[in-house]
Amino acid sequence: MIHLPLKPLSTNALYNGQRTKSKLHAKYKRDLAMLLPSSTEIPNNCELLAVYEFGVSNRNTDVDNLIKGLQDALQEKYGFNDNRITQIIATKTIVEKGSEFIKFDISENE
Repeated sequence: MIHLPLKPLSTNALYNGQRTKSKLHAKYKRDLAMLLPSSTEIPNNCELLAVYEFGVSNRNTDVDNLIKGLQDALQEKYGFNDNRITQIIATKTIVEKGSEFIKFDISENE
């Protein structure tokens, strides 16, 4: 693993917090909220591991760009602070157009 002695910057810091949310953002969060099962429970008072799989039909999609919107919707639905996520495993799977999907699991990071 390569070690770089540089403070990592958040997206907000890189863009002066001036990103604005699109109308699609609100629709995406509503759609996710309706599809997310109410029975899912996020462990309390511990660091979390998030595992995401995104089925996308566009090979040019950056997997890291898919995480934030989903993660924001998950924390809103399940009432946890996503700053507790200390490890993320994200996979992009190429699928046929119309077969796109999202899979996720959030568990205690041991």
